[in-house]
Amino acid sequence: MDHDGDKISNKPLNSKEAVADIKKAQNSLFNIFDYAGNFRRATGKDGTQTYYSFSRNPKPSEKPKTIPSNHPLIKAIMDAKEGDLDIDLIYQYMSSFEVDGEPEVNVYDKVTIKRFGKEIKTTVGRLIINKIVFYRFWDNKNFPYHEIVFTKKAMDEIFMEIGQIIMEKNATVDDLNQAINMFTEFGLRLSTIFNSSITINMMTPGEEYKKMRDAIMKPAFEEYRKTHDMSVVEKAEKQVLDNVKTMFKDDDMMEMYESGASADLGNDWKTMNVSMGSLPNLDGTAEVIVEDALADGISLDYTADLANTAQKGAIDRGNKTALAGVLYKQLVNGFGNIFGIRGDCGSKEGIEVKTGNKWDIMNRYAIVGGKSVKITLKNVDKFLNKKFIMRSPIHCKLKGDNFCSCCTGDKPFDIVGQDKIPIGIYTAEIATGVLNMFMKSTHDLHLVQFVIKDLNAYVYPENKKHLFEIKTDPIDGIVKVYCTEDITWRVPTSSIDAEYNYYNVLAYGTILNTKDEEYTLTLGTEVKTTPREIIRPNVEEDRELEAHVIFKYSKGDVFLIQTNSYMREMTTAKVMQLYFGGNVSNLIPINLHLNTIYNAMKSNKKINAAQLSFELLLGTLIRDYDDVSKPQRETGSKKYRFISVYEVGATAGMFNGLFSNDANKALIINLAKNEKDQAKKISPLEKALRY
Repeated sequence: MDHDGDKISNKPLNSKEAVADIKKAQNSLFNIFDYAGNFRRATGKDGTQTYYSFSRNPKPSEKPKTIPSNHPLIKAIMDAKEGDLDIDLIYQYMSSFEVDGEPEVNVYDKVTIKRFGKEIKTTVGRLIINKIVFYRFWDNKNFPYHEIVFTKKAMDEIFMEIGQIIMEKNATVDDLNQAINMFTEFGLRLSTIFNSSITINMMTPGEEYKKMRDAIMKPAFEEYRKTHDMSVVEKAEKQVLDNVKTMFKDDDMMEMYESGASADLGNDWKTMNVSMGSLPNLDGTAEVIVEDALADGISLDYTADLANTAQKGAIDRGNKTALAGVLYKQLVNGFGNIFGIRGDCGSKEGIEVKTGNKWDIMNRYAIVGGKSVKITLKNVDKFLNKKFIMRSPIHCKLKGDNFCSCCTGDKPFDIVGQDKIPIGIYTAEIATGVLNMFMKSTHDLHLVQFVIKDLNAYVYPENKKHLFEIKTDPIDGIVKVYCTEDITWRVPTSSIDAEYNYYNVLAYGTILNTKDEEYTLTLGTEVKTTPREIIRPNVEEDRELEAHVIFKYSKGDVFLIQTNSYMREMTTAKVMQLYFGGNVSNLIPINLHLNTIYNAMKSNKKINAAQLSFELLLGTLIRDYDDVSKPQRETGSKKYRFISVYEVGATAGMFNGLFSNDANKALIINLAKNEKDQAKKISPLEKALRY
């Protein structure tokens, strides 16, 4: 497979040994899930669409009836072995051969069945999915009955749930493979008789829709031309789409958008029937508003703008793919010698966590009453939507650059099936996430704004001080952020770009007020600021201020000259490049670097990578201030500094050094090591080169 997955080479297996190896690989969880436990397999758009249609709630116009549990179809479903349900029965009872006829049984009809002695009120469609697709788990008490609408997201989570059941030794990989195969096979069979498709009503929405759309969009565009406030247009587009969901709630085509299988209402429908909206100009510095929708035809006035936008998409695809490739090489090269080892380092520190997604914390360890408690399916609800301290690689006390399983969580070890794994490679998914983020942007170039509603929400410690307030400038009418007291902001020089009459700054770092009380700003996105005074610190007096400048503001000064910015994938990539290069502030509390990274993605474009990847990255790059050969987490030093991903690779051994960005420098570094240091990580190639 090539780098972005749109080409694949298929080679037949010609030996029994090769077939045996493939079968062995298929019985590995790592063949099905990634390190983070995310489902690797594509469930297929046709199947996904069908299962949604099979399990959806009844439409307002539909009148579901109750089907008795002794109905022949229901009895056949309940008696089915190994998922073998005669498709002819579905044709017989769930299809009508009359033009306007109603089938004897509809998928949304109600039925009551028993499982493990308990009554379950469900629908015929949901019963078929639970009993036939997941037949291997029907008699498994650890697998609940799923009384849900089966969207793509829901299906992926069910397979992740099965993976967790396997890791807890309550099912086998073979059971999971059978469920995956059944999902694909049965979904395709069902799609031939029961599926939604495009409709005339939604392809040509009609005059009623156009009147509604124009009544909302035209005033919004007029307001935008006066104020250049993109949020006005975005609110109007959302209002139109909300109305579309109501207007076409009975339309079969709406199921394509609601299922999550492929079509996107906020992109596909909007572009076709609302407006093309905001698009970037050629250099990406400003938006181009195309008020027309594709279905209505695009005015010739937009020809040049659309040509430039198309060029930007093509140029970005080439440039950004190369950038992601470089990041991937750096991570693989630098972190290839970093291992996870099953066991407990004994660390009593962790990071504060609050999440509503159980998969973010599953198989991780919480610190409760000074003890480490593993989070499983049985106790995960105790931790959801609550703040708690979780063990993390950022604070792992294992010596060297390795990590223990209690700090990383058991999931990577259980998936790979080994007690020692190359866990450093885990971080490579950050680069993969960057690539996917870029690829997505080339297909959807729409610009979306991020608006700061309260800057104090990004200041730590939380709820201690309100350093900022948001007001409208009485002269130019622009909403700005003002200082409520005198402020000193220690800004890393790597985060500053001078622009005309202001500074473009990555908004994070240490803030001091008049009482020298210390706060940390973790917004993480680029902002525009004009400080009253800029000071170069005396590095000889305070070495920690190296590579920083000091921005000073007085009470009442403008801190940020605007509260809105475009959500850009390049800003997210810039943040990651700064961390990869070790060019970030070493003055803020260590845990808050994670907050900065996540706030950067929240205010821009998200990298689809597990949080553990970022924790491993920080746990490796943050070093002891006086001895960078050791991680800070190992020594526990109060002061720290960052090293670059390149330095991790260059110092990791001769083999890694050969493939680093500067092989010559890396070889010199490794050859200069003493015998004791060399012996820690020495390869046959290194022996050959040295001796």
